[in-house]
Amino acid sequence: MAARIPWIAGVLLVGAVGAYFILASGGNPAPTDAAARVDKAREGASTSEPSAAAAEDWRGELLDLAHRAASSLPIEPHIKNRSRFQGHVVETCLKADDPERALKIAEDIANWRKGVALADYALYRASHGAPRDEVQPFLDRAATIADETAQDENSQAWRIDRVRASIASAILWYGDEPDAAPFMAGLAASEFTKIDTTLAKLVAKEGVPARLENIVHASKGSSLDRLRGLLAALAELDRRFGADAALLAKIDEAMRAVWKETPRAVRIDHLLEGAHTALDRDDRARATALLEEADEIAGLAGWSPQDAVPMRAQMARVRYFTGAEEAAIQELQQAVRLFDESEKLIVDIFRAEALLPVAMAYHAIGDREEASKLFERTIAEAIHNPNSRPRAEDLSEICCALVLEGIEPGDALEDRLRKAVDGLGAPW
Repeated sequence: MAARIPWIAGVLLVGAVGAYFILASGGNPAPTDAAARVDKAREGASTSEPSAAAAEDWRGELLDLAHRAASSLPIEPHIKNRSRFQGHVVETCLKADDPERALKIAEDIANWRKGVALADYALYRASHGAPRDEVQPFLDRAATIADETAQDENSQAWRIDRVRASIASAILWYGDEPDAAPFMAGLAASEFTKIDTTLAKLVAKEGVPARLENIVHASKGSSLDRLRGLLAALAELDRRFGADAALLAKIDEAMRAVWKETPRAVRIDHLLEGAHTALDRDDRARATALLEEADEIAGLAGWSPQDAVPMRAQMARVRYFTGAEEAAIQELQQAVRLFDESEKLIVDIFRAEALLPVAMAYHAIGDREEASKLFERTIAEAIHNPNSRPRAEDLSEICCALVLEGIEPGDALEDRLRKAVDGLGAPW
């Protein structure tokens, strides 16, 4: 997202776990100053017109196929899973810069997740330069859904919080902290992820030290969900400001303060994400150092095959682009052998999820032939289960992954996916 708005603070949010401060980079400017900052930060924001990605037929076809797989589940009694799958497709559409398709799919969601999807669509439009009056109707609809959900005695608070967090995130892009504050007040700490990452996208360079201080403060005694969100915010700060060596050192320091209580898998994911960011900056030395740290953490104890196969693939992918090409290829080969040897130990509904990252890694390093074979095998694993609910989830996920990776399937692979989706039906 291109637009960046310096964050002004001064809002005290009281949630279930106590006070949450959005720290200022220096006082509370007058409203006119805030408006000037918003205008300045939104310079260079991309147009609110549909992007070129929406016009790429193969991407659109895959996204529609993902939607069809997700929507194949009957609403009753599968509304929860159906809506969750559809929400993931909406997220993918937005990441793929196809907001109008995202909106169309959002309208098909039949429960509270429609509120999240509408607010996320509004957030996308806001971050791409759309004026507030174009975005507000979608925020209003999302707020209505949150209010209606709150009236349901069987509803859970986190669902309402998730909708409101998305609404608040969109509003923050316009620098309207008083309007966003009611949607943030009382949120469970676990639902601050989107707000944390939004603030990381908005903060000005001079406000980064204060934002880091806030992140470390918020991490103390927090749940794993909140810690994941704070690490995601740090990853965003790395992407934006990591070229500044002094700031990068502070970001790394905050990272190590935040992740102390997180599981090894979470730390490895964050390190690999940081390595990808470093490679994007052509900083092979940093990428190599982060990968070595991930290697060290991964080697501390054994992993189940279900976790080890995708982890090895993700590490090999980074390793290849640090220059250790032969070692990376060997690691990918080991991942495939481990899957072959342990396939029966992996529950069938998790096999496609384990194998898909291996196929994507092979494609990323340029071995299209091996990637094609593994994509075919991933689809075969996805449809192995006789029940269509897990098949629908895997097939939708495969389509979304291909879109986000920029992998255009050949005719044979696309035909295989279509036939698999066409075959969804009872028993679920």
